[in-house]
Amino acid sequence: MRNFLKMAVVGAAIVGGCPIGANSAVIFDSITGAPLSGGQSIGSNTRGESFTSESVASNLLSVTLYLRGGASVNSFTIGLYSDSSNSIGTLLQSIATVPDLGLNPTGGPETYTLGTPFALTANTRYWVGVVGQYSAAAWDYTTSLTGTEVSSEYWSVNGSGIATTSNNFSYMMQITTDSGSANTQSVPEPASMALLGAGLVGLGGVARRRRG
Repeated sequence: MRNFLKMAVVGAAIVGGCPIGANSAVIFDSITGAPLSGGQSIGSNTRGESFTSESVASNLLSVTLYLRGGASVNSFTIGLYSDSSNSIGTLLQSIATVPDLGLNPTGGPETYTLGTPFALTANTRYWVGVVGQYSAAAWDYTTSLTGTEVSSEYWSVNGSGIATTSNNFSYMMQITTDSGSANTQSVPEPASMALLGAGLVGLGGVARRRRG
């Protein structure tokens, strides 16, 4: 009987703890399959690329930027910003401070995972901004707009946003979210249901023996 009880309890615990929609999703991508067209020095500028959240509320998990290091002891910061009429707005959350010497001088994708996922409002434009402090690093760009949601967004340098389609330009970036899993309910997986069912069948057999 103890074994049957254990099976039932374990099954119930697993059923209660299996959320769906917990997979991450890339909702903006100007890196994968895109040719590197060049790079722009970060310097003491504020450069940014926009993205738009999904149709349901979700959490921002990480940001990947295609960056190149420089021979400098200076650094730059990466942050999540609001949108202000298709331009960079106010800082919402700091993501990372990056030393120039900590980057590959030949360039490559660098992923920065948020310590605390940021709750994104559905169908809302945001910006990832890079603010230099005399940085010698560079943020590379592509002229290909075929990546996920790239053609509908904006880029910016120290001012108003410019549509990516106006000159086929996008800073190379990936945005990863939890794909709205924060708003989904936990549901049982098939294997969990089978385990729970086995436990319940066992309990039923014990109950019949007692009545007999």
